[in-house]
Amino acid sequence: MGAATAGGGFSLTRAVAGTSGVANNVAIATQMISGSGNVGITRQFGKFNIGVTGAVDRSVYGATTLTGGTVIDNSEQNAWALNAGLRVGFQITPIFEVFGRAGVGRDVFDLLVLSTWFQARCNDYCAGGRGHRALERYS
Repeated sequence: MGAATAGGGFSLTRAVAGTSGVANNVAIATQMISGSGNVGITRQFGKFNIGVTGAVDRSVYGATTLTGGTVIDNSEQNAWALNAGLRVGFQITPIFEVFGRAGVGRDVFDLLVLSTWFQARCNDYCAGGRGHRALERYS
């Protein structure tokens, strides 16, 4: 027994100059384009339930124009976010499962940060586990 899932998203946003959260000297606020995709596969092997997930997100920031005509390049903020996860469970009874989860993620920015001459990177790691009682009714 197993299942596969997939999903995605797309967003195009731009704040309105003069509204809350936008500096007073901004004439044309930054436009942000973001997209995401994710997949997951779960599979049962006897009393073991195994799930694997993966996700990719991309964010691209446009320029900001100030009231004096100055254009600020925001491309230092353009980034990829890559994430993967693993879940392994053991079905003790039909309604009780003990499981563990682990995940890893990496954020990768496109450009060097000009003020520091470093290219930003970020790694995330997580692990955990617990028991879970299914709420579905079994016959």
